[in-house]
Amino acid sequence: MVKASIKEIYETLKTMLSYAMALSESNVPTVYELGHYLADNILTKVCLAVAINKSEEQQTSSVNKSGKKWTYGLPQLYNDHLKKHYPVPDYDSDIKEMHDDRNVYQHDVDSFDMTMRRPRAKAYVELVEDIMRTVGIIKRDEIITPSLLIPFRGYDYAKQQIKTKAMKYQVLHDLFKEKHDDDLYIKFGNTIKKIHDLKDILNMIGGESHGMRYFHNSKWDINISSYGVSINSSDLKKGYALNEPNQDDKVLEHFLQYFRECCEKVGMNIKP
Repeated sequence: MVKASIKEIYETLKTMLSYAMALSESNVPTVYELGHYLADNILTKVCLAVAINKSEEQQTSSVNKSGKKWTYGLPQLYNDHLKKHYPVPDYDSDIKEMHDDRNVYQHDVDSFDMTMRRPRAKAYVELVEDIMRTVGIIKRDEIITPSLLIPFRGYDYAKQQIKTKAMKYQVLHDLFKEKHDDDLYIKFGNTIKKIHDLKDILNMIGGESHGMRYFHNSKWDINISSYGVSINSSDLKKGYALNEPNQDDKVLEHFLQYFRECCEKVGMNIKP
């Protein structure tokens, strides 16, 4: 699932459009062809943005026999999502021809000899802009300025990375509260594999030996095995085993508080 908000996606698309505008205005064939190429890429992303906004994200891709995910091409995305919800031009008009031109530019040996007419590149960029206005990505009175120098207004990548990592840590945090789950070790193992800096975040030393994962510092000792998960507190001089009944919840509460505080220090907000 896409983690970015629809607002962030729209801002990214508008920034990409400003680049495409600037490229298409060049007098150098190789450069304005890039404007055409970028316009085509934007149009595909507009279709995907519509699918996300209409809760149709799962319908934008498929999984082949080998289990590999692949996203549908522009014709299907355009008709199944963009055309379905908005009064945009039919795909089998200029859009198909312009998209086919892009395929030649990207994949065909003829691309070395091919230079599109500059007006055609500009026309594709303008068509994509009109579609973005129809969808509401660009507001009615909003002006997109052609530029390659403007600050990037789309994703805040550092912030997005923190959000993505926080989701993984939230899953791990919540697993510590699970009880009597036969698949607990598997869930812990799969989750920890996705987290590469757990020891650093929790200020612990850790490793794996004979199928057991262990993490420890001066205050906490955590052991995760195929039989369960245990947490031991040096301060409280007590332990907590997730798969055993009648445990003192104070150990778990103190540890999870420590877990959240460590995450908070690096910008991750973990909910109790």
